[in-house]
Amino acid sequence: MTLLRRWLFICAGLALLAWPTQAQVPFAFTPVQLDLPDVNYGKMVYADVDRDGDLDILGAGNTSTSIPFTPAAYVGLGGDIVPISLFNQDPKQEFEMRALPGGGLWASDAAWTDYNRDGILDLVVIGTTHSAAQYETRLYEGNTRLYRGTASGTFEEVSTLVPDIYGGSIALGDHDADGDEDLFISGLLSPSEPFARLYRNTNGSFIRTNLRFEALSLGEAQWVDVDGDGDLDLVHSGVNGSNVLRTNIYYNDGIGRMTKVEDALPAYVFSASSWADFDNDGDLDVAISGASLDPLALLVPATRIYRNNGTGFEQITNVALPQVFYGSLGWADYDNDGDMDLLVTGATNMTSGREARIFRQENRYFIERIWLPGIAAGSATWGDFDGNAVVDLLLSGSNRSLQPMSRLYRNEIRSANSRPLPPTTLSSEVLGSRVTLAWDAGSDAQTPAEGLMYNLRIGTKPIAGDVMAAYSNPTTGQRYRTGPGNVWQAKSRTLQLPRGTYYWTVQSIDQAYAGSKFAPEGTFEISNSADLGTAAEDEAAFDFALEPGYPNPFLGSTTIDYSLQAFGPVRIDVYNTLGQRVRVLVAAEQAAGRHQVVWGGISDSGNHLAAGVYFVRLTAGGQERMQRMVLMR
Repeated sequence: MTLLRRWLFICAGLALLAWPTQAQVPFAFTPVQLDLPDVNYGKMVYADVDRDGDLDILGAGNTSTSIPFTPAAYVGLGGDIVPISLFNQDPKQEFEMRALPGGGLWASDAAWTDYNRDGILDLVVIGTTHSAAQYETRLYEGNTRLYRGTASGTFEEVSTLVPDIYGGSIALGDHDADGDEDLFISGLLSPSEPFARLYRNTNGSFIRTNLRFEALSLGEAQWVDVDGDGDLDLVHSGVNGSNVLRTNIYYNDGIGRMTKVEDALPAYVFSASSWADFDNDGDLDVAISGASLDPLALLVPATRIYRNNGTGFEQITNVALPQVFYGSLGWADYDNDGDMDLLVTGATNMTSGREARIFRQENRYFIERIWLPGIAAGSATWGDFDGNAVVDLLLSGSNRSLQPMSRLYRNEIRSANSRPLPPTTLSSEVLGSRVTLAWDAGSDAQTPAEGLMYNLRIGTKPIAGDVMAAYSNPTTGQRYRTGPGNVWQAKSRTLQLPRGTYYWTVQSIDQAYAGSKFAPEGTFEISNSADLGTAAEDEAAFDFALEPGYPNPFLGSTTIDYSLQAFGPVRIDVYNTLGQRVRVLVAAEQAAGRHQVVWGGISDSGNHLAAGVYFVRLTAGGQERMQRMVLMR
């Protein structure tokens, strides 16, 4: 059974989960129905898009209760907060829903960013429009969409050369230490073709890098400062083209060179992870869930917590977690007692159960405190939706009654969180094009100093974030995007920047994801940028490679990427299944580096070729590579 067929079988199996006994009613959370389409097999993400003080919602996924699926993709702008009272026991939160151009997507992932650094939130969404019905004759086709946010609160789709993906993950973070967020994307190009690639943000355009990553699908990717050295590492999990499960950590050397480490953490498919310093010792620990494959090709769920001991990861065994896959995990200090608590959601097996539980941390022990309605095939996000200084919970996915469900759970706990104080003693040290920014720890009434995170902002003018965005109000520090700070727990960051004068500051982030005010702004000047490189991967030798065309199969045209190790003659030819050459795409001398050619299914004589299988061959420097293409009519 192929992995995609197994995945579809799982989707069908999850739709047959039976009702369990009634779970206990959560004592600290009030369910609030959202005036938005319920989604599963997708994602819901918080952000304050219109900067009015409450969190808005990006949603993508399936909205149908049965096959055929009906995908959706939208942004919901929140209105007035609905009060809870004895006379309103079934509260509902109203939103102004704005459908995203291009239509809906499921098997999706979604994320907020400011890719063009104009101070307005943009977003990236991946997924498929396939209905999943048996009568559907189209192949599963991915979509990768980049949307630019406008000052009026609308979103415009932007053309991008990033391939169309579904069944995977997107991760945005500053990989190459130039301030802006780069895009890592992984998933399926087609039902049997996993893909993974890093695209560098270059002046608002995502440009393919030469770095190599193992192609994985049906998993997760995250930028995380795993080793606490101030730069972002990549954690990537899923299944490769040989049906082997992987969890790879790519450690960043600070300027974009990556070192791959395998087997440091368990490998799962349909995986989820959440990183946080739960033991407040200054380094990041991780909770992981997902499924392994047993000899009968069934999925075996697992949920684990691993403590970072400075040299590796050790499993925490003093907690009885529900074993789940195809779910979500989330750390947050929901009770404002100064340590991280853990949310676990997901499917417990292929036919009979789902879970959603909150484990409260008490003296390094995790105690099950709250049960929520079980949910899988969705997402879970912590954030202070209503601005009352406690984190609320946003859940989406497939519930126990077989239906898509999206709910906001308002935290009614009475111990409010106090905002942290900003970092102190800001300093900058410039060496050529590199600047090292450093600060002393902030402080907080609940979160210990060792557990605080930080958000760095850099601009070319005062209170601007046009070099590195902090996604926070520059005056009050109120956050526009939830989650950890952009430098995690590090108290320094080294960047490579062009010549100019820069203004910078930093804010503290506590374990309830509240931000302090920003520290007094400092300045530094880059006066010599002669040693400024584009990225470490461009300084290294290029691999000789011919990439699969995208899309593949294709109707109109397909784009073929290839890389050369040295200057010299290059040929790219297209052959039919009889071995006959039908088209010469390239016959010229070319420089070392990355190149691209587009083929529209036309022969050398100008005729449209018949549908079928074709082979593209790259020849250069005594080497050759070949890729298989499928032309559809």
